[in-house]
Amino acid sequence: VKELSFAHVVTHPYPADKKSYPIRWLIILFSVVGSLFASIMVISIIESHKEKSQNSAIE
Repeated sequence: VKELSFAHVVTHPYPADKKSYPIRWLIILFSVVGSLFASIMVISIIESHKEKSQNSAIE
């Protein structure tokens, strides 16, 4: 049987030098790009569905 010994060394907490906040412009950028991509995908699916229904109605 192997004996494992280890120790956790925990330093005392100290207040942060500067408050940290989320990077607002990065969140906005990802939101805009994600929304644009999602809307393009939805529009392309709707358009392809319309074309298929028009082609089947003609035949």
